[in-house]
Amino acid sequence: MKRKARFIKQLFLIGALFLPLGAIAANNNPLAPYESFLKPEDDIIITEKTETITYSRNSSGVSANLSVKTKYMNRRFGSNCNFQIYYNEEDRKIENIKGENLVWDFSSNLNNDNIFFDGLNVCNGNIKLIEVGDKASFQYDLKFKDVIYLASVVFAESRFIGKFTLTVEVPAWLDMDIKEFNFNGNVITDKKETNKKTIYTFTMNNVRPIKNEKHKEPSLFIYPNLLFVYKSATLSNGQNITLFNTAQDQYKWYDKLMKQTIENTDSLCSETKKITANCKDKYEKIATIYQWVQKISVT
Repeated sequence: MKRKARFIKQLFLIGALFLPLGAIAANNNPLAPYESFLKPEDDIIITEKTETITYSRNSSGVSANLSVKTKYMNRRFGSNCNFQIYYNEEDRKIENIKGENLVWDFSSNLNNDNIFFDGLNVCNGNIKLIEVGDKASFQYDLKFKDVIYLASVVFAESRFIGKFTLTVEVPAWLDMDIKEFNFNGNVITDKKETNKKTIYTFTMNNVRPIKNEKHKEPSLFIYPNLLFVYKSATLSNGQNITLFNTAQDQYKWYDKLMKQTIENTDSLCSETKKITANCKDKYEKIATIYQWVQKISVT
Protein backbone atom coordinates (compact mmCIF):
# COMPACT_ATOMS: atom_id res chain seq x y z
CA MET A 1 0.00 0.00 0.00
CA LYS A 2 2.84 2.33 0.88
CA ARG A 3 4.61 1.50 -2.37
CA LYS A 4 1.45 2.38 -4.33
CA ALA A 5 1.06 5.68 -2.49
CA ARG A 6 4.75 6.46 -3.09
CA PHE A 7 4.33 5.69 -6.81
CA ILE A 8 1.30 8.00 -7.11
CA LYS A 9 3.23 10.73 -5.30
CA GLN A 10 6.15 10.36 -7.71
CA LEU A 11 3.81 10.66 -10.70
CA PHE A 12 2.29 13.80 -9.21
CA LEU A 13 5.72 15.34 -8.65
CA ILE A 14 6.83 14.50 -12.20
CA GLY A 15 3.63 16.05 -13.60
CA ALA A 16 4.10 19.16 -11.49
CA LEU A 17 7.69 19.40 -12.71
CA PHE A 18 6.82 19.27 -16.42
CA LEU A 19 3.60 21.28 -16.29
CA PRO A 20 5.40 24.66 -16.25
CA LEU A 21 7.51 23.49 -19.21
CA GLY A 22 4.34 22.76 -21.17
CA ALA A 23 2.92 26.14 -20.25
CA ILE A 24 6.16 27.82 -21.30
CA ALA A 25 6.09 25.95 -24.63
CA ALA A 26 2.54 27.14 -25.26
CA ASN A 27 3.50 30.70 -24.42
CA ASN A 28 6.49 30.51 -26.79
CA ASN A 29 4.33 29.28 -29.68
CA PRO A 30 3.65 32.40 -31.82
CA LEU A 31 0.69 30.65 -33.46
CA ALA A 32 -1.02 29.77 -30.18
CA PRO A 33 -3.42 32.78 -30.18
CA TYR A 34 -4.81 31.74 -33.58
CA GLU A 35 -4.82 27.92 -33.52
CA SER A 36 -8.41 27.56 -32.30
CA PHE A 37 -9.61 29.70 -35.23
CA LEU A 38 -7.54 28.06 -37.96
CA LYS A 39 -8.41 25.21 -40.31
CA PRO A 40 -6.14 22.53 -41.81
CA GLU A 41 -5.85 24.41 -45.13
CA ASP A 42 -4.48 27.56 -43.44
CA ASP A 43 -0.73 27.48 -44.09
CA ILE A 44 0.67 31.01 -44.24
CA ILE A 45 -1.58 33.31 -42.23
CA ILE A 46 -1.76 37.07 -41.77
CA THR A 47 -1.17 37.87 -38.11
CA GLU A 48 -1.81 41.59 -38.48
CA LYS A 49 -3.06 43.87 -41.22
CA THR A 50 -3.38 47.64 -40.85
CA GLU A 51 -4.82 50.05 -43.39
CA THR A 52 -4.83 53.81 -43.03
CA ILE A 53 -6.80 56.14 -45.30
CA THR A 54 -5.92 59.83 -45.49
CA TYR A 55 -7.16 62.60 -47.77
CA SER A 56 -5.52 65.62 -49.35
CA ARG A 57 -6.68 68.50 -51.54
CA ASN A 58 -5.41 71.04 -54.03
CA SER A 59 -7.05 73.68 -56.19
CA SER A 60 -8.54 71.15 -58.62
CA GLY A 61 -9.83 68.25 -56.52
CA VAL A 62 -9.51 65.75 -53.68
CA SER A 63 -7.16 62.76 -53.62
CA ALA A 64 -6.76 59.84 -51.23
CA ASN A 65 -3.95 57.63 -49.94
CA LEU A 66 -4.39 54.06 -48.74
CA SER A 67 -1.40 52.86 -46.69
CA VAL A 68 -1.30 49.08 -46.15
CA LYS A 69 0.96 47.04 -43.85
CA THR A 70 0.65 43.24 -43.72
CA LYS A 71 2.50 40.76 -41.47
CA TYR A 72 2.64 37.07 -42.42
CA MET A 73 3.54 33.95 -40.41
CA ASN A 74 4.19 30.38 -41.52
CA ARG A 75 2.11 27.52 -40.06
CA ARG A 76 3.40 24.64 -42.18
CA PHE A 77 6.96 23.54 -42.99
CA GLY A 78 8.00 24.79 -46.42
CA SER A 79 4.95 26.90 -47.33
CA ASN A 80 4.55 29.53 -50.02
CA CYS A 81 1.81 31.86 -51.21
CA ASN A 82 1.20 34.53 -53.81
CA PHE A 83 -0.77 37.76 -53.75
CA GLN A 84 -1.65 40.47 -56.27
CA ILE A 85 -2.22 44.20 -55.95
CA TYR A 86 -4.03 45.83 -58.85
CA TYR A 87 -3.48 49.40 -59.97
CA ASN A 88 -3.09 51.57 -63.05
CA GLU A 89 -1.21 54.71 -63.95
CA GLU A 90 -4.29 56.85 -64.60
CA ASP A 91 -6.28 57.01 -61.38
CA ARG A 92 -4.25 55.00 -58.85
CA LYS A 93 -0.54 54.35 -58.39
CA ILE A 94 1.42 52.06 -56.10
CA GLU A 95 4.34 53.63 -54.24
CA ASN A 96 6.62 53.21 -51.21
CA ILE A 97 6.85 49.43 -51.48
CA LYS A 98 8.80 47.62 -48.76
CA GLY A 99 9.04 43.93 -47.98
CA GLU A 100 10.84 41.39 -45.81
CA ASN A 101 11.37 37.70 -46.67
CA LEU A 102 9.44 37.98 -49.93
CA VAL A 103 9.90 39.10 -53.53
CA TRP A 104 7.69 41.09 -55.87
CA ASP A 105 7.58 42.09 -59.53
CA PHE A 106 5.26 43.93 -61.90
CA SER A 107 3.24 42.94 -64.93
CA SER A 108 0.77 44.71 -67.19
CA ASN A 109 -2.05 43.66 -69.49
CA LEU A 110 -0.85 46.38 -71.84
CA ASN A 111 2.13 44.20 -72.77
CA ASN A 112 0.14 41.42 -74.44
CA ASP A 113 -0.65 41.17 -78.14
CA ASN A 114 -4.41 40.80 -77.85
CA ILE A 115 -6.76 43.52 -79.01
CA PHE A 116 -8.87 43.24 -75.85
CA PHE A 117 -7.09 44.59 -72.78
CA ASP A 118 -8.09 46.58 -69.71
CA GLY A 119 -4.90 48.53 -69.03
CA LEU A 120 -4.54 46.87 -65.63
CA ASN A 121 -1.16 46.74 -63.89
CA VAL A 122 -0.36 44.13 -61.25
CA CYS A 123 2.16 43.97 -58.43
CA ASN A 124 2.81 40.24 -57.90
CA GLY A 125 4.12 39.18 -54.49
CA ASN A 126 5.59 35.79 -53.63
CA ILE A 127 6.30 34.48 -50.12
CA LYS A 128 8.36 31.35 -49.38
CA LEU A 129 8.79 30.43 -45.73
CA ILE A 130 10.58 27.31 -44.44
CA GLU A 131 10.25 26.87 -40.68
CA VAL A 132 7.03 27.02 -38.69
CA GLY A 133 6.76 30.50 -37.20
CA ASP A 134 8.87 32.18 -39.90
CA LYS A 135 7.65 35.69 -40.69
CA ALA A 136 7.36 38.01 -43.68
CA SER A 137 5.98 41.50 -44.16
CA PHE A 138 4.85 43.75 -46.99
CA GLN A 139 3.75 47.36 -47.11
CA TYR A 140 2.82 49.87 -49.79
CA ASP A 141 0.78 52.99 -50.55
CA LEU A 142 -2.01 53.23 -53.11
CA LYS A 143 -2.43 56.84 -54.19
CA PHE A 144 -5.82 57.70 -55.71
CA LYS A 145 -5.76 60.74 -57.96
CA ASP A 146 -9.52 61.16 -57.55
CA VAL A 147 -11.05 60.30 -54.17
CA ILE A 148 -14.07 58.78 -55.94
CA TYR A 149 -12.04 55.68 -56.86
CA LEU A 150 -11.55 54.74 -53.20
CA ALA A 151 -15.15 53.70 -52.60
CA SER A 152 -15.07 50.76 -50.18
CA VAL A 153 -13.01 48.46 -47.95
CA VAL A 154 -13.76 44.78 -47.22
CA PHE A 155 -12.67 43.29 -43.89
CA ALA A 156 -11.44 40.01 -45.38
CA GLU A 157 -9.15 38.58 -48.01
CA SER A 158 -7.90 35.24 -49.30
CA ARG A 159 -6.03 34.40 -46.04
CA PHE A 160 -6.86 34.24 -42.36
CA ILE A 161 -6.22 37.54 -40.58
CA GLY A 162 -5.50 37.59 -36.86
CA LYS A 163 -6.19 41.31 -36.48
CA PHE A 164 -7.47 43.75 -39.09
CA THR A 165 -7.35 47.45 -38.22
CA LEU A 166 -8.62 50.20 -40.51
CA THR A 167 -8.14 53.88 -39.68
CA VAL A 168 -9.93 56.57 -41.68
CA GLU A 169 -8.83 60.17 -41.10
CA VAL A 170 -11.53 62.54 -42.37
CA PRO A 171 -10.45 66.22 -42.51
CA ALA A 172 -12.90 68.96 -41.56
CA TRP A 173 -12.98 70.28 -45.15
CA LEU A 174 -14.35 66.96 -46.51
CA ASP A 175 -18.04 66.07 -46.06
CA MET A 176 -18.54 62.32 -46.32
CA ASP A 177 -20.54 59.42 -44.88
CA ILE A 178 -19.13 56.05 -43.87
CA LYS A 179 -21.76 53.33 -44.17
CA GLU A 180 -21.32 49.99 -42.39
CA PHE A 181 -22.52 46.67 -43.83
CA ASN A 182 -22.55 43.10 -42.43
CA PHE A 183 -20.79 44.08 -39.20
CA ASN A 184 -23.08 41.89 -37.06
CA GLY A 185 -21.23 42.88 -33.90
CA ASN A 186 -17.91 41.49 -35.17
CA VAL A 187 -16.22 44.85 -35.81
CA ILE A 188 -15.16 47.17 -32.99
CA THR A 189 -15.59 50.84 -33.90
CA ASP A 190 -14.11 53.96 -32.36
CA LYS A 191 -14.45 57.65 -33.21
CA LYS A 192 -12.32 60.60 -32.12
CA GLU A 193 -13.00 64.21 -33.11
CA THR A 194 -10.71 67.24 -33.20
CA ASN A 195 -11.02 70.68 -34.78
CA LYS A 196 -9.13 69.58 -37.87
CA LYS A 197 -10.31 66.01 -38.47
CA THR A 198 -12.35 63.05 -37.30
CA ILE A 199 -10.54 59.73 -36.88
CA TYR A 200 -12.53 56.50 -37.29
CA THR A 201 -10.97 53.20 -36.23
CA PHE A 202 -12.42 49.80 -37.13
CA THR A 203 -10.97 46.58 -35.69
CA MET A 204 -11.87 42.97 -36.44
CA ASN A 205 -10.15 39.89 -34.97
CA ASN A 206 -9.74 36.35 -36.32
CA VAL A 207 -11.08 37.02 -39.81
CA ARG A 208 -11.77 33.92 -41.87
CA PRO A 209 -10.60 33.96 -45.55
CA ILE A 210 -12.89 34.77 -48.45
CA LYS A 211 -14.10 31.54 -50.01
CA ASN A 212 -13.94 31.00 -53.76
CA GLU A 213 -17.22 29.27 -54.55
CA LYS A 214 -19.23 29.10 -57.75
CA HIS A 215 -22.39 31.20 -57.92
CA LYS A 216 -21.79 32.82 -54.54
CA GLU A 217 -22.91 36.35 -53.85
CA PRO A 218 -20.37 39.20 -54.18
CA SER A 219 -18.14 39.78 -51.17
CA LEU A 220 -19.87 43.09 -50.40
CA PHE A 221 -23.08 41.14 -49.65
CA ILE A 222 -21.38 38.64 -47.32
CA TYR A 223 -18.36 40.06 -45.50
CA PRO A 224 -18.11 43.14 -43.25
CA ASN A 225 -17.34 46.18 -45.39
CA LEU A 226 -17.49 49.97 -45.47
CA LEU A 227 -18.89 52.18 -48.21
CA PHE A 228 -17.50 55.72 -48.50
CA VAL A 229 -19.99 58.33 -49.74
CA TYR A 230 -18.15 61.53 -50.65
CA LYS A 231 -20.60 64.43 -50.68
CA SER A 232 -18.65 67.68 -51.01
CA ALA A 233 -15.32 69.33 -50.21
CA THR A 234 -13.67 72.72 -49.82
CA LEU A 235 -10.55 72.90 -51.98
CA SER A 236 -7.27 74.58 -51.09
CA ASN A 237 -8.30 77.73 -52.98
CA GLY A 238 -11.53 78.02 -50.97
CA GLN A 239 -13.78 76.71 -53.73
CA ASN A 240 -16.61 74.39 -52.68
CA ILE A 241 -17.19 71.41 -54.96
CA THR A 242 -19.94 68.79 -55.01
CA LEU A 243 -18.90 65.14 -55.32
CA PHE A 244 -21.56 62.42 -54.94
CA ASN A 245 -24.18 64.20 -52.87
CA THR A 246 -27.04 62.85 -55.02
CA ALA A 247 -27.61 60.22 -57.69
CA GLN A 248 -27.62 63.01 -60.27
CA ASP A 249 -24.08 63.95 -59.20
CA GLN A 250 -22.99 60.39 -59.85
CA TYR A 251 -24.57 60.45 -63.30
CA LYS A 252 -22.74 63.69 -64.16
CA TRP A 253 -19.45 62.06 -63.17
CA TYR A 254 -20.15 59.04 -65.42
CA ASP A 255 -21.11 61.39 -68.26
CA LYS A 256 -17.85 63.29 -67.83
CA LEU A 257 -15.85 60.07 -68.11
CA MET A 258 -17.68 59.04 -71.27
CA LYS A 259 -16.95 62.38 -72.93
CA GLN A 260 -13.23 61.81 -72.28
CA THR A 261 -13.31 58.56 -74.22
CA ILE A 262 -11.36 58.69 -77.47
CA GLU A 263 -12.36 56.15 -80.10
CA ASN A 264 -9.48 54.98 -82.23
CA THR A 265 -10.59 52.23 -84.59
CA ASP A 266 -7.52 52.21 -86.86
CA SER A 267 -5.91 49.14 -85.27
CA LEU A 268 -9.28 47.36 -85.09
CA CYS A 269 -9.98 48.00 -88.77
CA SER A 270 -6.58 46.77 -89.90
CA GLU A 271 -6.93 43.58 -87.83
CA THR A 272 -10.43 42.97 -89.22
CA LYS A 273 -9.16 43.25 -92.80
CA LYS A 274 -6.50 40.62 -92.06
CA ILE A 275 -9.07 38.24 -90.58
CA THR A 276 -11.49 38.58 -93.51
CA ALA A 277 -8.91 38.82 -96.30
CA ASN A 278 -10.00 35.56 -97.99
CA CYS A 279 -13.76 35.96 -97.50
CA LYS A 280 -15.96 36.05 -100.60
CA ASP A 281 -18.95 37.99 -99.31
CA LYS A 282 -20.24 39.84 -96.25
CA TYR A 283 -21.90 36.74 -94.77
CA GLU A 284 -18.62 34.85 -94.81
CA LYS A 285 -16.95 37.87 -93.21
CA ILE A 286 -19.50 37.88 -90.39
CA ALA A 287 -19.03 34.14 -89.79
CA THR A 288 -15.22 34.44 -89.86
CA ILE A 289 -15.17 37.33 -87.39
CA TYR A 290 -17.60 35.46 -85.13
CA GLN A 291 -15.40 32.35 -85.14
CA TRP A 292 -12.28 34.44 -84.49
CA VAL A 293 -13.91 36.07 -81.44
CA GLN A 294 -14.90 32.63 -80.12
CA LYS A 295 -11.37 31.34 -80.56
CA ILE A 296 -9.66 34.35 -78.92
CA SER A 297 -12.11 34.21 -76.00
CA VAL A 298 -11.22 30.58 -75.27
CA THR A 299 -7.48 31.05 -75.55
